Amino acid sequence: MAGLIRSKEDERAGAEIVYGPEECNRHSMELLDELGFPRGVLPLKDLEECGRVKETGFVWMKQKAPYEHFFVGTNTKVSYATEVTAYVEKFKMKKMTGVKSRQMLLWVPVSEMSIEDPPGKKIVFKTPMGIGKSFPVSVFMTDEDKQEKLEEVPFNSLHRPYSPFPLLGNNRHVETIFASFFRATPDVRLKRECLRTKDDGAVALDWVSGDHQILPPNSPVLILLPGLTGGSEDSYVRHMLIKARNKGWRVVVFNSRGCGNSPVTTPKFYSASFIGDMREVVQHVGTRYPNANLYAVGWSLGANILVNYLAQESQTITGAVSLCNPFNLVIADEDFRKGFNVVYDRALTNALRKTLKNHAILFEDMGGEYNIPLAANAKSVREFDEGLTRVSFGFKSVDDYYSNSCSSESIKHVRTPLLCIQAANDPIAPARGIPREDIKENPNCLLIVTPKGGHLGWIAGSEAPLGAPWTDSIVMDFLEYLRSGKAPASHSGTGGEQQSTEAMHPLEL
Repeated sequence: MAGLIRSKEDERAGAEIVYGPEECNRHSMELLDELGFPRGVLPLKDLEECGRVKETGFVWMKQKAPYEHFFVGTNTKVSYATEVTAYVEKFKMKKMTGVKSRQMLLWVPVSEMSIEDPPGKKIVFKTPMGIGKSFPVSVFMTDEDKQEKLEEVPFNSLHRPYSPFPLLGNNRHVETIFASFFRATPDVRLKRECLRTKDDGAVALDWVSGDHQILPPNSPVLILLPGLTGGSEDSYVRHMLIKARNKGWRVVVFNSRGCGNSPVTTPKFYSASFIGDMREVVQHVGTRYPNANLYAVGWSLGANILVNYLAQESQTITGAVSLCNPFNLVIADEDFRKGFNVVYDRALTNALRKTLKNHAILFEDMGGEYNIPLAANAKSVREFDEGLTRVSFGFKSVDDYYSNSCSSESIKHVRTPLLCIQAANDPIAPARGIPREDIKENPNCLLIVTPKGGHLGWIAGSEAPLGAPWTDSIVMDFLEYLRSGKAPASHSGTGGEQQSTEAMHPLEL
């Protein structure tokens, strides 16, 4: 025992030692900064003693009692003993003691952690057996770390004020309706590809004509998901397509079943929770362009579908943007039936009924819980969903369908860099439905809330009132930032370049 004690004393000989919570906390933060680690990677509590031997790199940290910490970003529980020790050097801590990670039913010791080259991308944790696992650095960042990173973000459009167009931007309904009826629709030649799904359904993919011959095969691919009943003919979709195409991106519009004149071959359309078609589209596009990274942008219901998809499929998309997402469909349904919102409800219902009427033969003699007459004569989206949608996708009622299709419940599980843009006065995607806390706690997500904008409006900026929405430049700056390799991504591509993750942050404009 005496020999062991002497060994311990020798190991700490010549150490610089500090005592007390305040000094120890300052010492530990300075040490992590010097080594290049995020400050939240060792979340020790009630520190009493910290020491460091600069000659050997040996350090120790003593806390008042053992502590367990749950890292939300990695879904991992880690325990820290009363004393944690290690030998340190730039971007590495080795021969660690006192740290264990909960894996299934076992507590596995963590003996080493290091930051991969280039520095600042991912942290690799290793066991004494040499088994390693890596996570994005952002998962371990403190709020202070995140703020510093945000200030380094190069897309300057985030720092410009949101200035709505005079008169049009003063009323959310005026802005929403003006954008829908009077915004210019860019002319672009599209080439349609009909994709047969595994259940014999079909969706339409609209590509920019000639791009397969002009663009390099590794050009980034952007998949666009329009809103409910929307398609490639909508002005907001066309503007985004043009913006991305002008930056050298390959763009494809994903028209859901029955949307944008997409063929309907089975008695089944699409829903807010159904991600099967999205999964097949991504697989198809990734197979066609195996050396390209895939990105996605979704609006309204398309945004809800996109976020639900990202929560389950984290390794297929490099980065994504969600706009005007209703998030909480229960809240959206409540507001949709109030006041002037019934105008939007009727308009969307008429579009749904028209699609059903055009393919009525497929829905003849549908038994069970289907109520085709109710859907065919629906006076609201809710009635249409009760008669058809919720039955098609196996829900007990329309309320069951809405409550179990909310992307607000999925956002916490998103591991892909995701930009969410919402308008505080959106009549269709209510601001009270935004899962602010879950977005804030998810280091992969960035939330922008503008004071005005309506639904799919955002008539502001240099191109207002008839040109592209204010959001388009924000979206492209964000996607270009991801494309540059300096920012978040958890996708290794379908053969493309592996990127890494920095922290996102909520932002009000």
